[in-house]
Amino acid sequence: ATITVLPATLAVTANDVTRAYGMPNPQFSYEIAGFVLGEDASVIEQEPTVSCSANAASVPGDYAISASGALAANYAFQYLDGTLTVTKASAQGGGSQVAAVGAITYGQSLGELPLDGTFSDESGNAVPGELAWSEPESHPACATATAEWTFTPQDPECYDAISGTAAITVLPATLAVTANDATRAYGTPNPQFSYEIAGFVLGEDERVIEQEPAVTCEATTASVPGDYAISVSDPGYKRFENAMLGGKDFVFRGAPHMIVVATPKNAPCGKFDCSIALTQFDLYAQSLGVGTCWCGFAYYAFTLNRGMRSLLHLPPEYKVGAVMLFGPPAVDYPRATDPEPYRIIRP
Repeated sequence: ATITVLPATLAVTANDVTRAYGMPNPQFSYEIAGFVLGEDASVIEQEPTVSCSANAASVPGDYAISASGALAANYAFQYLDGTLTVTKASAQGGGSQVAAVGAITYGQSLGELPLDGTFSDESGNAVPGELAWSEPESHPACATATAEWTFTPQDPECYDAISGTAAITVLPATLAVTANDATRAYGTPNPQFSYEIAGFVLGEDERVIEQEPAVTCEATTASVPGDYAISVSDPGYKRFENAMLGGKDFVFRGAPHMIVVATPKNAPCGKFDCSIALTQFDLYAQSLGVGTCWCGFAYYAFTLNRGMRSLLHLPPEYKVGAVMLFGPPAVDYPRATDPEPYRIIRP
């Protein structure tokens, strides 16, 4: 009698895989199912070839992964396609460099601050597009340390828009304080001097003044007729200026040392981190009998004066977070006494 033995069918399934746009295809793989009589992949005489029509330039989407060409005695093959999913690439995959160029003055919009940056994908290819501040019409205050930017790729089909933050510098706007002229007769006391302030921005006015300027004149009731300058100044610092000229160190308190703690400008809690670090230093210094003093004058000098800040040689992406003076203590504080030695009495 004649019998017909048909080959058993093996199912070759190409495995699904995902990659980003612009990247080469990964090594494709497959699964084979349907062996009989306890046989396995060792009976395969020729491995299947797995391929895909997509290449690095293929736009995001789904592409078939096909297998073919397998050989094995006693078996036929059925091929089931897999799927290559090409996703949008990251315009920051290869890194990015974004920075504000220069500074703006309070009252200017954020959009007036130039922004420069470069972007590349994971393959190192430059990604063209538009880089801009996310809120260009906003008017940052001087205390603002960072602002958000958005990068919109020229090819939105292949790259996602991304955003981030960059450090910014907002300089204070300048107000002109002019002392008004006044006239009086010889021998009479000076009148109440007045002044005018000009230069407010963003619709603001004198209500934002936190401390009125001092208006003074060196003329007294005994001054002979003539012209005398009426001067305006910041009264808050006048007493410190006089003290410094008198030989009293109001800024550094005679401390021989100073520690400055800096933080990245874009750190979300940078100032708090600096305060925590110096608090630990403060406690440890006190335990060693070293005196300490937080120095707000130095902090603002380094923060507001670029010349002073340059003395610290900080990287441009860092800012001063806190300043502390330390040295031999000038004041002794009562401390808790150490406990007497004790014994443990057991019954």
